[in-house]
Amino acid sequence: MSGVVQVRADLVPELASFVSANLDRAMFMASALHRFGLGPSEHPHAARFWLGRADGRAALAVSLSNAGFLTVVCPDPDGAATLWPAVAEALCNRRIRGINGSDEAVLPLRTALGLTDRPARLDRPDPHYAMDLKDLILPAGRGEARIVQAGDLALMTRWRLAYAIEVLGAPATDRSRDEAREAAERFLAEGTAALLCDGEVPLAMTAFNARTPEAAQVGGVYTPVQLRGRGFARRAVAQHLAMARVDGARRAVLFAASDEAARAYTAIGFRRIGDYRLIDFAEPVLVGAVP
Repeated sequence: MSGVVQVRADLVPELASFVSANLDRAMFMASALHRFGLGPSEHPHAARFWLGRADGRAALAVSLSNAGFLTVVCPDPDGAATLWPAVAEALCNRRIRGINGSDEAVLPLRTALGLTDRPARLDRPDPHYAMDLKDLILPAGRGEARIVQAGDLALMTRWRLAYAIEVLGAPATDRSRDEAREAAERFLAEGTAALLCDGEVPLAMTAFNARTPEAAQVGGVYTPVQLRGRGFARRAVAQHLAMARVDGARRAVLFAASDEAARAYTAIGFRRIGDYRLIDFAEPVLVGAVP
């Protein structure tokens, strides 16, 4: 039996099994499923899910977060070729802000949705890295990481905005500032960000943008320009992952936005597993609408 269906309660075990088998490329989806299930929830990362089957077996999964971002997981995009039109039909008349997933899965999905030529403020494949946390290397150097505290909110907001502008291509607008503050507030509330500090002096910031009991996905790594080139980012990431390991995590993944970042992550034990594409459209898009 083949086709694409929206996930209801009876399909959650099948979806969870498929996501677990493809965890390195499915952390956004795995985190949403773990934290919120099928909802209801107003959290921006809560999502709805669809499962695609080919020859009676799960071949792809798609989630759409409340914030409007699609995540696609498909280990064999060519083998799932007949399912892409059904995915587009399932998503028709839904508003999306972006798409993310392994490069080879995002490209056919974007084509099926008719969004190949839509303007985007971010549209690139980043090198995708993963690591078993037993292989984590803790680099020596200055600074110790700690989980963020309420008094860090203003600093985190400034650094998150700078990160969004530099790495994600966000414009320097009031909306971007509001989104940076909202992200900083979530990091504080959820305890998912850390600062590397030398005494009271903050040196770098890191965060988990997706988390399950067994894995953490690193995101939002930022070092101010004047402090770069001193190994602070890699030390922050490594120490934050060491905390996650103590809490039971066995696996970590991330995307590298630059060659310098890639070298830093390789130095603490990450190995490249492919490319991960992030698309953030210039404006939200209604799937199926005529441009």
